[in-house]
Amino acid sequence: MQRVTQFSFRVNKDERRAIADLASRLHRSQSDAVRFVVIKAARQLAQSQVGSACFDNLPAPTHEVKEGMNVTG
Repeated sequence: MQRVTQFSFRVNKDERRAIADLASRLHRSQSDAVRFVVIKAARQLAQSQVGSACFDNLPAPTHEVKEGMNVTG
């Protein structure tokens, strides 16, 4: 699936290192790792809330390995 919308946020050194470590452990790019965590968290919240239709259209997180470039800095 091609993604055309970009979203960015500020992180400190520890958060950036945690994202890089998570991406490495998941064998994913950093953006895929963040996306994976957000989707998993949103699904868990949806399970605990009745009528959370906004989470119904989220794609299921996959466990496939994707090649990606991890940017460090």
